[in-house]
Amino acid sequence: MNKPITDTSLPLREGADLLRSLAFDIAKGDQNAFARLYELTSSKLYSICLSIIREPAAADEALQETYLRIWKYIHKYDAKKGHVMGWLVTIARNTALRKARMGGRKLPDNPYDLQNMMAQSPDPFQQLLLSIESRDVFGCLQGLDKNQQKSIVLAYLYGFTHPEIAARLDAPIGTVKSWIRRGLIGLRHCLNGETE
Repeated sequence: MNKPITDTSLPLREGADLLRSLAFDIAKGDQNAFARLYELTSSKLYSICLSIIREPAAADEALQETYLRIWKYIHKYDAKKGHVMGWLVTIARNTALRKARMGGRKLPDNPYDLQNMMAQSPDPFQQLLLSIESRDVFGCLQGLDKNQQKSIVLAYLYGFTHPEIAARLDAPIGTVKSWIRRGLIGLRHCLNGETE
């Protein structure tokens, strides 16, 4: 039997390996592996859905849709393209954004508070799910100009369109596009360890 991933002595690499192993078993139709994956990831995926939708009942629905999509498409997961958790998070985020667009969306009180976003993982497994790569991205985001940071968070974390971001930040659309473009270039340089 697999060692529980919530054990604080479990190395990050071993946790990622467990999720990858479960994904491959699920692709073969293993319902027990799917139940285990749900047990290990549902609280994090629910928090992602809730952070986007801001309504518990709708977040529950988005979570159910997320796991239906995971079951249906897990055979398309490619370990060469990234970690399982990143793939799961993308599905949850896209599902929640789709639901938010259908029913309106509410942002958290301070959607740009990157330190608070990083601190929203209280237990060891939640910490595992916030991978080293995510920490690097958040660290690099903090090094950006505030307008670039806000634009990227609204666009990529909350799924806002350029016109919606422009309205929210009271800036011309062209300026918002420029902030996003320059911010993404800055992120790329930071993540590659390059200086601009």
